[in-house]
Amino acid sequence: MYDTGTRVPLIVHFPEKYKHLAGAEIPSINTKLVGFVDFAPTVFNLLDIETPDFMMGKPFLGQNLPEPKSELFLYKANQEQNYIPARALTDGRYKLIWNFNSAYPNGTRQSYQWQMPSYQAWDVANIKGEVNTLQQLFWKPADALEFFDTETDPYEVNNLINSSQHQEKIAELKHKLLDFMKTNKDLGLYPWSMRRKDEKTPFYNYVRNTKQPIDAIIDAAAYASTAQPSDLNKLVTFLNSDNPAIRYWGSIGVLQLLERHLISKVPEAVTKNFRNQNENTEVRLMSAEILIKQNSNPEALKYILDEVTNDYFIAYATLQNLGNLTKPIEKDIIQLTKNKKLNQFYLKSTLINTGYLTYDDLWK
Repeated sequence: MYDTGTRVPLIVHFPEKYKHLAGAEIPSINTKLVGFVDFAPTVFNLLDIETPDFMMGKPFLGQNLPEPKSELFLYKANQEQNYIPARALTDGRYKLIWNFNSAYPNGTRQSYQWQMPSYQAWDVANIKGEVNTLQQLFWKPADALEFFDTETDPYEVNNLINSSQHQEKIAELKHKLLDFMKTNKDLGLYPWSMRRKDEKTPFYNYVRNTKQPIDAIIDAAAYASTAQPSDLNKLVTFLNSDNPAIRYWGSIGVLQLLERHLISKVPEAVTKNFRNQNENTEVRLMSAEILIKQNSNPEALKYILDEVTNDYFIAYATLQNLGNLTKPIEKDIIQLTKNKKLNQFYLKSTLINTGYLTYDDLWK
């Protein structure tokens, strides 16, 4: 979600006979905030065609331009099997990032970025304890909220979220970010398995036609990501909710407290959701992860192993993210590597965590 991941070069060329359409001096540098969603409305504007009302973008070239954007919305969705959604809002200088799954680090292994030698080297250095305090942050549970002054801190390493002189701006961006998500019915905080109910109806339409509680899900995710031990009672109400997405975010809230060593005993509702065979699989997997990280629960370990054996998409990430707590089922995981239909990257990654494989085995 940092500028190094979201900011890309944008160069626009106007042939001589179309220069009159630019609505800008040529050549020039323009500092307007522009996102990919603005490209199609810009083409429509250049063609003097009205932009369809379902498009979120604004034209940035051509005649009769609207007021430039004062903020730009940024997002991060699934990281392969890992569900680590994040959203951000920037005014071009100040940026607020909201990491909703604050139980997981940004450096959660997945096979796409981990093809890069730089990621592999960074991972190995972390395993060997050869990283400094700043470099190590990538491998620790992400701060729920990050706030940066990208003018003075272009690489976004100095999180100013607790800076007294920036609290007014932080509050403004927090409010605008959540309001944007609710107004536009951001569906990305529905975990993977909860996004389709009717294969004939796009999920976008389904949630609108059935008036799904999107605002409540966004609020639950925001609350859970920033929860403190004093918020456990509220998290328990999430765990007991009728809505599986809210139960999921209640689980994330408990897990991030456990990962930060802010609690040692988890609510009984976690065990109840894990033992409920009719519970949504992602909620059960998250509940199992919590129980294992609390007290190496063998029943929960077996459940996760069974779901991996069944090739359940999300279960691979759960297994990998247990670290060396999967040691008791190491032999079973070794057996699974013989089944080439299963995701070998995550199985090998798990066996690196237990010490059975070396890091060099990851891509063999």
